[in-house]
Amino acid sequence: MPTSKEYEEWRKKGLKKNLENFDVNDDYVLKKMKRFVEFHPEFDLEQVKEEIKRNIMFRTFFVKDPIRENMYEELFKKTTKRIKDIVDFDKPDASYYLWEGKLLTKKLIKEKKVEAETKSMDFVCNYKGKKIWFYNKYAKEPGGHQDNQYDDLKRFMIGANKVKSKEMIFIGVADGEYFNSQDGKTDKTRIDTLRELANNETTFAIQSTELESIFTHFPASLFDR
Repeated sequence: MPTSKEYEEWRKKGLKKNLENFDVNDDYVLKKMKRFVEFHPEFDLEQVKEEIKRNIMFRTFFVKDPIRENMYEELFKKTTKRIKDIVDFDKPDASYYLWEGKLLTKKLIKEKKVEAETKSMDFVCNYKGKKIWFYNKYAKEPGGHQDNQYDDLKRFMIGANKVKSKEMIFIGVADGEYFNSQDGKTDKTRIDTLRELANNETTFAIQSTELESIFTHFPASLFDR
């Protein structure tokens, strides 16, 4: 399963690919150019655009980081599909959310006029007759966005614990240096806090390097006929 080093190598490859396919007229690039001019009013938009075309070093500043393109999910998907007995590992066919111990589609959430307890599930697969649902996050360094992902994972673990069906297993995956550091409120690492929130029967908090082993350590009672 992917390590932090492998994630960063994957990111570098993505940055290189995005630089090779760079389009100065892309909406993302235009937005970033406008932001640059906002903080550097001594330059106008056309000057910045021409410098981007001319100077490859300057251009790299405007390259879209593959983090924004769910690149970590791509690597996770690529490696997880290799685990023995996993079948049909992929993105769900619709957006699914946890609400009061149930897994509901976005359509049902709207029909019920309720607020989902979690963000949508990232992946699903079949494993020995069970549905395995994944909520996958990667965060390298501390910051507001990473804190939000941590909070999302905590809500996921709490919401998944409410599901009473033994036909479904929920796995929160917290990868990256951020989750190995202390959360500032306790003397525990963030991943350890998430592990304590999991019931370790039908819900689990892990890092992707542990994924293969967790599949061989599911409680036997889950698979009793």
